[in-house]
Amino acid sequence: MVKKIITGICVIFFFVWCYKIYDTNKIKCSAKDYSMQEVVEYGNFTVCGSESNIFTQDEFEKRFEINPQSVCDYMPSDSKIIGIKLTAENTSDADVSLDEVIGNTELGFEMITWATAIEPYLGLYINVYDSYYIEPGATQDIWYFAIMNKISMRDKTWNNLFEHDIYYVLSLEPDKIRIKLELMEK
Repeated sequence: MVKKIITGICVIFFFVWCYKIYDTNKIKCSAKDYSMQEVVEYGNFTVCGSESNIFTQDEFEKRFEINPQSVCDYMPSDSKIIGIKLTAENTSDADVSLDEVIGNTELGFEMITWATAIEPYLGLYINVYDSYYIEPGATQDIWYFAIMNKISMRDKTWNNLFEHDIYYVLSLEPDKIRIKLELMEK
């Protein structure tokens, strides 16, 4: 009888201990999803998505007049480029540095089975700024791009990219903030 009581106490102790570990380690953040034209507020500025697309390398070269192979020589020939144009607006009474805006908005893209960071070299010649600061009330467009490789996805996913929900992730902490891309197949 004493062995059954001790065994019961040990089992209860084990389950309480397991729950404590689970509760301590579970992720306690939520995702805030925005649509493309919805405004995401930061302290001194706001950001909204104004355009997004998935480009083949030829489409990218025609649109931006830059050969992606010359910028990223490690890009496979069958890869695609995903991009989003964010419009940042200074809502404060003082200048906001582009470092602050870019530092708060340059994470990457994700969908349920794939994620990647931005490729800074693709936007290097496209994002040309007149000033290091955004003046009060002014806006600045910023393009972010990433390379999508066929090898990192199943064929079914690769052939149906426009059917998937793809997000641009602005920040991860304290809450994940994402903008859902509006992609239209050509």
